[in-house]
Amino acid sequence: MTVTKSGPANKNSIRKVQLIPRSSHSEQVRLVNTSLPGIKVIARKDLWNDFRNRLKINNYEIGLLASDLNKLAARIQPVIINVIDTVEGIIRSFRKALHVD
Repeated sequence: MTVTKSGPANKNSIRKVQLIPRSSHSEQVRLVNTSLPGIKVIARKDLWNDFRNRLKINNYEIGLLASDLNKLAARIQPVIINVIDTVEGIIRSFRKALHVD
């Protein structure tokens, strides 16, 4: 079992990832002949299964990204609000000093 961090934005969260050794992976990709002599390609069914597996991985990683972005937004929101309040205060003080209001 390997331990990996989920990302730099979430240092406290550590996920355990189980690696499957190659020797225990029993699926074989079938090659089929084409109309060109000596050229073989991956069978359509194997290609479709590979695509679906990659799509599952992609969806999982996009879910992790969305989660990390939500956590980041929640963390920086107070800082952004503080900056906006500070800028508004400075603008008010300039307007007061220049008698613009």
